[in-house]
Amino acid sequence: PELYEPTCSFDVFAADMWACGIILFLLLTGMPPWDASTGPSAHDMRYVYVRDGRLRELLQTWNITMSEHAPDLLQRLLDANP
Repeated sequence: PELYEPTCSFDVFAADMWACGIILFLLLTGMPPWDASTGPSAHDMRYVYVRDGRLRELLQTWNITMSEHAPDLLQRLLDANP
């Protein structure tokens, strides 16, 4: 998330973990955690679900099943303030 606000400093390790979350989200769901053409936006419900910590609810809406711990891992990796 810090990459979208380049005026402030950020933790490189945290940014790497966030990037891992995006890649894992893509691998497990087949789509990015937000609209790739616009980037993260308050108008994109995928992003809103992830941002608000409601990833399990989003996955249930999409009828995506995965291991018990995968949604928690994804949610933690995609936390803007780890």
